[in-house]
Amino acid sequence: MLSILELTTARQISHSSEGFTTCEELTANLPDTGDSPSNDGDNMALLHFPADRRTADIRRCSEALQNLHGEAANRFWRTEMAGFAAKLREQGCAEAEISRQAVLFMDAVQMELQVACATAAER
Repeated sequence: MLSILELTTARQISHSSEGFTTCEELTANLPDTGDSPSNDGDNMALLHFPADRRTADIRRCSEALQNLHGEAANRFWRTEMAGFAAKLREQGCAEAEISRQAVLFMDAVQMELQVACATAAER
């Protein structure tokens, strides 16, 4: 069973101009989970929140890295990324997607560090 958000999005797309995916095309490959009240969602596809939108984690890592240097910074980053990958693996994420999300997260942290450095330089 699709959530209200998924149905609303599917309807909006199906009413869009030509070239966009129709509602039927969006739902064609989704597993049939039935619509019984006992459905606990075990067969539902899990969509991962994009790593580059996890602003609290991005800021936390950026702030930590601003205060760490050398091997301590490397150890912190390796630990963060190992935990990041482990969480996605536990959720059943494919290795290619884990790599893609890791790059997005790394880029977002790097951008946050650059903003922090530029702001500090302006002071």
